Amino acid sequence: MTTPVVLLSVRSPHVERLLSGAKTVEFRRRLWRVPDGTSVLLYGSRDRRAIVGSFIVKSTTVGSPSAMWGIHGTRSGLTWREYVEYFLGATVAVAINVGRVRQLDHPLTLAELRRRSATFHVPQSYRFMATDELGIVLNGERRALLG
Repeated sequence: MTTPVVLLSVRSPHVERLLSGAKTVEFRRRLWRVPDGTSVLLYGSRDRRAIVGSFIVKSTTVGSPSAMWGIHGTRSGLTWREYVEYFLGATVAVAINVGRVRQLDHPLTLAELRRRSATFHVPQSYRFMATDELGIVLNGERRALLG
């Protein structure tokens, strides 16, 4: 069985914080059914509109928003106010512990990704990528991101 690869959309400035190492936990409001050890391709949404790097999922923790802040808040790159605003109305918080981060020297723009594969689409949150899709969209960058 091959290790899954996930495409994860992250807004600025959070994607930059992940790439720099200032952020080692990514929070999500919805359940994350991604196994530990999974390679995650980082898609910088909004301003970047490109695959900018990758990381490995070390582990995932699920709990109440207040519990997750107490455990992981200092590694999130977020202020308390940002955290509270993001989790307003949520009953569950997911903390994705980030392992080995890689950054592409030349991000793969959305235009380039769609040139390589007309059916390429960016998820609102995350999605698993099929093996054949990976070969097409990552082309020569596969080693830099997953190697």
